[in-house]
Amino acid sequence: MRFWIVFGCLMAVFLCGCSDSRDSITVSNVEYPLNQDVILDSTQENLSDVKIDSSLESLMNLESPSIFEPLSDLDSQYRIKKCRTEFNEKFVPGKAVFMGNSLLLGYGLFGMDASSIDKDYFYRVRQFFEQNEIPLEVNRVASTFESMKSIEEQTSYLEENLYPLLSDSTDLIVLQLGDNMDLGRDLDMEESVSHLMENVCLRAPNARVLWVGMWYSSLVKLALIKRLAAEYGITFVDISDLNAEGYRGYVGQVIEFSQVGEFKVNYETYSADDDTLSVTFKVEGVSYTSSVVVESYVDNPEDRELTWIGREFIVANYFVASHPNDAAFAEIASRILGALGYSL
Repeated sequence: MRFWIVFGCLMAVFLCGCSDSRDSITVSNVEYPLNQDVILDSTQENLSDVKIDSSLESLMNLESPSIFEPLSDLDSQYRIKKCRTEFNEKFVPGKAVFMGNSLLLGYGLFGMDASSIDKDYFYRVRQFFEQNEIPLEVNRVASTFESMKSIEEQTSYLEENLYPLLSDSTDLIVLQLGDNMDLGRDLDMEESVSHLMENVCLRAPNARVLWVGMWYSSLVKLALIKRLAAEYGITFVDISDLNAEGYRGYVGQVIEFSQVGEFKVNYETYSADDDTLSVTFKVEGVSYTSSVVVESYVDNPEDRELTWIGREFIVANYFVASHPNDAAFAEIASRILGALGYSL
């Protein structure tokens, strides 16, 4: 049986409970079809502006495209402004902007499939600089840029969500994108990526720019992004080899959220012991059993659906489970830091 989750967040200048006053986080238009039901408890004070939208199924397609896709015309007219390329050996990030997809904010406040908010790559990078007393003022933008179907649509989105964060004083820009882009779509991928790179270089002329990619990739797509990054003076951080056994999440994994939420799953059987639910469920004919700590729960026996209030969520979908696990996120953070001259 298919389990559906819709986790949509629209937040502005939201401060995580784990961060200090130096960390201003902007989350814009993040809508990821996780294929299970998760409805956050909007009565929680720190989530009063959470937007729940049940019509997000078709917004993003993260399937890895075939490496046998035909090559598009790779000649381009967008090579005008290169990003700055000369920096100190160990780069001090200062004012930074991270823009990414589900690996950055797939669970609203952290990357899918990190087991908790302090296990994704962004948290690890930020924590490194904080622990080493290196200044870092950072904004995050959760992007639907990749799935848009025209340059005009992308431009409008970027002008509203990314470009206002860029200026002469921006020191670091990390673009973790490309997973949801496909050479076979109507919008030319080279034109789209070139347009973004061009504008980032123009609007933040003093910034060091990294492109982190890609978890869901192909040889052709990887070669295209690497070439464009080199032409624009952008450092490419290759993570394409990490999407392998031992680095992915798994069905039945328990994700811990920093806030109380309402979660659902269709079950085969379950048992309750004090504050713990042990649930057996099926995904594509295979049975899995997971246990979560709950504050309360309700059984809908007619639909064989459990709803619980708590901080723990069960991954009950193969696609969601294909995202990076904690070990992969640690390696991604290490590679980002390595590109800046540091060792995690």
